[in-house]
Amino acid sequence: MKRRLFKNWHRSKTQWFNGAIVLSGLVQANVEEFRVIISPSYFGLFLVALGMIGWVLRTITTKSVEEK
Repeated sequence: MKRRLFKNWHRSKTQWFNGAIVLSGLVQANVEEFRVIISPSYFGLFLVALGMIGWVLRTITTKSVEEK
């Protein structure tokens, strides 16, 4: 059975969360005004929180995206 790489990606909470991380990272890196949102002293904690949210989303996943 041949699998398609991006089949039903829009039904995955984990994919939406990862897309939001990418978008926020692009904004944070390229728009000067947004760099003050996360202070450098809290950036490590922010990354830990993102990792934990991603872990929770992955653990509550019960079906593959193809089955949704």
